[in-house]
Amino acid sequence: MIKKEQRVPALRIKKIYQKGQTRKSENITLRFFENHKQTSRFGFVVSKKAISKATKRNLIKRRSSEIVRNISDKIKSGYDYVLIFKKEIEFQELEKEIKEILNV
Repeated sequence: MIKKEQRVPALRIKKIYQKGQTRKSENITLRFFENHKQTSRFGFVVSKKAISKATKRNLIKRRSSEIVRNISDKIKSGYDYVLIFKKEIEFQELEKEIKEILNV
């Protein structure tokens, strides 16, 4: 799990949705916005519409958090990132898409 300092506050997510830039892949949409800080922060969104079971939604969030934690030193700092998942995907594919969408 990523540190609390690396998590996007819930109120900030709305601003990222409204003013942030977007990148899309097959299964993930990335929204990001500059935060003027030394570190990057991350948020993970999995809707009930995309994945109905809470256990599977939480699994996607945990796996994504772990992937981001492992590659956080390679990610450009100074941004808030929100990863939005469109459907359930396997770990290897998830890791590949996250690295691809974050340009790591």
